[in-house]
Amino acid sequence: MRLQSMFLFLVLVFIVCCCTDTKESKQWPYGVNYEVFVMAFADSNGDGKGDLNGLTSKLDYLKSLGVGGLWLMPIMPSDTYHKYHVIDYKNIDPDYGTIAHFKKFMEEAHKRNIKVIIDLVINHSGNNHPWFLESAKSKDNSYREYYVWKKKEDALADMNKRTTHFDSDNIQQWHAANGDTLGEHYYGYFNGQCPDLNLDSKKVRDEIIDITKFWLTEMKVDGFRLDAARHVYPTDREQDNHAFWEWYRAEATKIKPDVYLVGEVWQPSEIVAPYLKGLPALFNFDMGYAITETVLKGVDSSGLVSRYKKIDDYYKTITPDFIDATFIKNHDQNRILSELGGDLNKMKTAAGILFSLPGTP
Repeated sequence: MRLQSMFLFLVLVFIVCCCTDTKESKQWPYGVNYEVFVMAFADSNGDGKGDLNGLTSKLDYLKSLGVGGLWLMPIMPSDTYHKYHVIDYKNIDPDYGTIAHFKKFMEEAHKRNIKVIIDLVINHSGNNHPWFLESAKSKDNSYREYYVWKKKEDALADMNKRTTHFDSDNIQQWHAANGDTLGEHYYGYFNGQCPDLNLDSKKVRDEIIDITKFWLTEMKVDGFRLDAARHVYPTDREQDNHAFWEWYRAEATKIKPDVYLVGEVWQPSEIVAPYLKGLPALFNFDMGYAITETVLKGVDSSGLVSRYKKIDDYYKTITPDFIDATFIKNHDQNRILSELGGDLNKMKTAAGILFSLPGTP
């Protein structure tokens, strides 16, 4: 099927789907969800940075597009532009505004029946978080157990047998602190600026639930996008990762029974599937790649529908009530329009495929 006829067919399917009275067309979290990097979205005060007041001013526009839910990339204080290195889990980054600005944004979003989830980063904190600054001071500091520490020689031996998330052994996962005066290194899966939290610690788990409660009750968010969900423990502890998210889901639903949790497990479906017991929604990376490939070729030579059905059937063997978080590209990837060479017809075709699939795009 060539691009033009494929697009017309998908438009027809999309119209039929939109006119059908189904659960997916009516109830949260189904419907169109829109990812927002607040820094790059709408600037209300002329400082060149997007902010919460700017985002609030655009809610009617977003509603007019049919957006039913917003996912905000990290909004907590951070010393990085992307905000994924959190230094205060119960506040708003000054670049974006204040707690009062966020509460007003939530009030206005809910008035328009727009739900909001925020990025929650609990694989790691920033290395300037007060917890880490305390933890690095001494081996008997009360915050020492908030992070993962190992003797220098053991850490170096561990690095020699591991690879990183980049599948390269030239990026370290163990890092020295305070000039290595204590003879121990800390674990940071992604890099030294974001040390991994020790989620074996009851104290840390209690902190995570306290943070979760703050955002769900006081700030009234509707759920979380859970960053780096596969890496709360090292990948050789995959079963512990699965169990952690089952525990977290149980605790979060005690606070808010209808909380929406969508996890980032950037892997093929066979690795993603076991996470469904703890994370009822997971991003469908396989389909994102498949849609891009199909539209680039202009011919569905790989069986897009059968590929989707295979994943869907497989996930239903794990849990029948999973929510498929379909997407094409996200903030960690090249933008889809760039992938498609700036071709707007191909872009429309990709969007048509995305919005014709089951799940919550």
